[in-house]
Amino acid sequence: MRKALEGKTPLDVLREKWHYDHFRPLQREVIDSVLEGRDTLALLPTGGGKSITFQVPALMLEGVTLVVSPLVALMKDQVEDLSKVRIRAAAIHSGMTHSQVVSKLESVLYADYKLLYVSPERLKSESFLAHLSALRVSLLVVDEAHCISQWGYDFRPDYLEIAEIRKRLPAETPLLALTATATPEVVSDIREVLHFRAGHRFFSKSFYRPNLTYVVRRTQDKPRMLYHILSSVEGSALVYVRTRREAVRVSELLRSFGLSATFFHAGLSEELKSQRQSDWQKGIVRIMVCTNAFGMGINKKDVRLVIHPTAPSAPETYYQEAGRAGRDDRKSYAVLLYSPGDDEKRLRRILSLQYPSREDVRLIYDHICNYLRIPVGEGYGRSFSIDLFDVQKAFGDNPATQKAAFRILEHSGYMSYRADDHRPTYVHFRVMRNELFDLFSARERLYDELVIALLRTYTGLFTDYVPIEETKVANLIGVDKIRLKTMLRDLKRWKVIDYIPGAKVHAITMLESRVLREKIFIPKSAYEEMKNRDEARCERMIEYLQDRDGCRSRYLQGYFGEKDTLPCGYCDWCLAEKPKGLTYRITDEIEALVEETGAVTEDFIRSKYPSLTTKDIDKMSAFYTRENHPVRYLPEDKSFVYLPELTD
Repeated sequence: MRKALEGKTPLDVLREKWHYDHFRPLQREVIDSVLEGRDTLALLPTGGGKSITFQVPALMLEGVTLVVSPLVALMKDQVEDLSKVRIRAAAIHSGMTHSQVVSKLESVLYADYKLLYVSPERLKSESFLAHLSALRVSLLVVDEAHCISQWGYDFRPDYLEIAEIRKRLPAETPLLALTATATPEVVSDIREVLHFRAGHRFFSKSFYRPNLTYVVRRTQDKPRMLYHILSSVEGSALVYVRTRREAVRVSELLRSFGLSATFFHAGLSEELKSQRQSDWQKGIVRIMVCTNAFGMGINKKDVRLVIHPTAPSAPETYYQEAGRAGRDDRKSYAVLLYSPGDDEKRLRRILSLQYPSREDVRLIYDHICNYLRIPVGEGYGRSFSIDLFDVQKAFGDNPATQKAAFRILEHSGYMSYRADDHRPTYVHFRVMRNELFDLFSARERLYDELVIALLRTYTGLFTDYVPIEETKVANLIGVDKIRLKTMLRDLKRWKVIDYIPGAKVHAITMLESRVLREKIFIPKSAYEEMKNRDEARCERMIEYLQDRDGCRSRYLQGYFGEKDTLPCGYCDWCLAEKPKGLTYRITDEIEALVEETGAVTEDFIRSKYPSLTTKDIDKMSAFYTRENHPVRYLPEDKSFVYLPELTD
């Protein structure tokens, strides 16, 4: 592989661009593997610094690093962050017009861009495929790689296109697949589906979070317990709930208790989302009550507390959301409220709603096609905006059944559904440029300012529909957004512009031409197999709630295939049961003693912890070495010593 920065090491690049003196655990190993041209799979739990593992190589290799990610908000944030350190990056995602996509791709081709982020559904677009061979892709990155596996908890059929894209790239182009949560079955599937080459490398960071204490709190009065915990633990907090309605209700409840709280869900306007996220990030609001729409890519390191009033349906989801606490490596808590009996019933009921009968799925397919007036044999490849509430009113469909049916129909290859895509505001000038200067009277001076602001901020307004940021334009001319919208409507009424207001839209895409209802085939892979896997996850989540297997942290580590783990010594189970032998708490205490005194003898450790065996001492030595601690065991002295130079 040809390097763009001969003579510079990855650490040089890290220091120059990000001003960090050290890599985090496993980052350097992943980067070295990529730079050697190897296919690489890295399992880095939440907060492990995944983006650095491809952003550093992107600067060291000639050409463009292509990053496939399903998280549009995260793509935008990373592009913005990279621009701040003067790294050219671009993103292509849903909501962009054809001309915008082409323009962005040509910018990447001719302006020395180093990273191009694309959403998986864009991999099939003709404009993207037409430019792919000219892009000189030096590295293909698959973020959230668990989405490619049907064994994963968030399988997305669009991800299967990545294997086809790989065939179009030069054979020597390495692939880096990244994910935070994957069971051994998912890891195996990723390797197979993405056609990992011989000599590939696999890196997995431990799922143990030393600063994060897991707690399951039994209660029949969740509101009171929620208030008690939030009042007892200081610092920024996240409260994860299942529905938008719950987000509103719980935040109102917390405010009635005198706590600083707000809510966040996918149904809010982009401006309100941005404002609430900013207020929480800056500490203006302490508690964010949110659905799972909040959190991906949120770079707030000082979250002290994550609470789930109700359990998610899978350990993967819980681990990811709980892991947003304590990214600054300071003591933090992940608390799950549990009402015995009630919560088990709720989890199983939710699962049953996710798998309506095959006949119900076929009926909903028919209702959607009838509503959109798609004849049998037509519709292939077309996308439609749709108001699902109208469909529910017209045909009496249950919203939960409708949502579940879309998931099954997509996995069966008939239609895909994208919820709450944001369509930006579009403006297109209908008059010639020289006509603009005589349009407005002296009393309409503000309209002149609006036109000038648009022309100075955006290009291509006379030839195509261009997306604009209403907040930005309103600020430029000194009005609020309501006033700006009125002015844009006036310009449209006066035939100066075409104006398409931004909106939340639901989109249906036909993956096959419409077929008769009785001809719809739902394979086992889209129904029974998925249902069985989801039932297994649900039961494992219930096991976690019910204390069947002891230490909370150890249970989660085992779920993700990690072996030879220790009890944490901190969780509610460990505090109540006081496990014998070595725990992570003991390793922390001994490390603190060694750091304070320089060395601690084995005899002293045995006197302080009489339950420890010779095998435990050997485990402790292996733990410090494996986890890159500044502590090492010297067998000749039978002591643990402090050697900080051994760490990164």
